[in-house]
Amino acid sequence: MEKDKTIIEYGKIIYSRRWVIIVLMAAIFSFTLVNTLLTEKGYTAKTTIFPTTVNQGGLASFLSNPLAGIVKQDANVLIVLLKSQNLAEKVTQKLKLEDRFLTGSEKRRKMNGFGKAVSILKSKIKAYSTKDGAVEISIELNDPRLSENVCRAYVDSVSEYLNSASIPINFVVIDPPRASNYPSSPNMKANLMNALIVSIILGVSFSLLDDYFWLVLK
Repeated sequence: MEKDKTIIEYGKIIYSRRWVIIVLMAAIFSFTLVNTLLTEKGYTAKTTIFPTTVNQGGLASFLSNPLAGIVKQDANVLIVLLKSQNLAEKVTQKLKLEDRFLTGSEKRRKMNGFGKAVSILKSKIKAYSTKDGAVEISIELNDPRLSENVCRAYVDSVSEYLNSASIPINFVVIDPPRASNYPSSPNMKANLMNALIVSIILGVSFSLLDDYFWLVLK
């Protein structure tokens, strides 16, 4: 019965098949690089709003601990509204997003292009509460100006909805909608780093399996 190999022996096996790792690394790196370069770039726009109570008003209201709970509760209400079907439909209609989200063939095939655009918008919009009770809204699209416009439209629409429904929640815009001039995706560094890790794991695994089957069949 063959004794268990030492780490040094495993190292020699891997080194003897180093070209396998190098070839795999080159292939996976090349595929990842080309795929990343060809992938459509996304630009993220963000805006931050801070809920205030109608009676107290102003950011100073958050300094009182009892009111801090009210502010966070209002933030949760705003998040529910921002993720709602109602607001998605309003923003889609305002900006005519079916013209931006759907291709020509989709517009011809789809009877409900508006509904599809609303679904796409809902899947892309993100809203969450920070630890201090503020609400951050963000969206990533292939056009930085469109990303900004969508964030701005959401802020306007939620304000209009609160007023029309007589919901006693006010908010102030802390950071106006702004998109980065640099793409937020795809992440070239992260993709190439993942490609490096995957190629090494596959190369080492293949080398050890090749040695194992060679011994079995010998």
